[in-house]
Amino acid sequence: MITLDKIATNIQVILANTLIRLGRKASGAFINSLSHRIVYGPSSVEIVIMGLDYWRIIEYGVPAKNIPYGTKRTGVNSSKYIQGLMNWIKTKGLASNNKVVKAMAFAIATKQTATSRGGRGFGNPINKNKLGFIRKSQSLINAEENKLQQVYQEKLDAIAEKHFVKKIDF
Repeated sequence: MITLDKIATNIQVILANTLIRLGRKASGAFINSLSHRIVYGPSSVEIVIMGLDYWRIIEYGVPAKNIPYGTKRTGVNSSKYIQGLMNWIKTKGLASNNKVVKAMAFAIATKQTATSRGGRGFGNPINKNKLGFIRKSQSLINAEENKLQQVYQEKLDAIAEKHFVKKIDF
């Protein structure tokens, strides 16, 4: 029997598989954070899929102008953005030596914030094909949502059978 919980779980699996197919599974933390909640309203039911707050970045990316890094030295000893890149590099296992990790983080930040070929770097090199895990899952999600109609029809049939079985002859 199809249940709302099963449909919600299937949607989570669809999203996770799309992330994996797109190569978006550095530590697996985001995929592991996917969960769902079923919200019953007075005349509706809603399946809410939840994940870590950075899902928008995984879906849409970050424009270079919004990356908190500039190529000019500011004298600031630490940057949350650079630290985040360093953590990502370590998570991916690309390097373990802190000097190498830091150099890689600065190289990535420089390339991500470059806006033209005439400037430093060659423009944002992110592979845009890795974005859009929700959009790329939409047709499969729609197929799961269509199963909701089947669930409703089964419930209506059960109610009708229980209450009208001997009163109405078809």
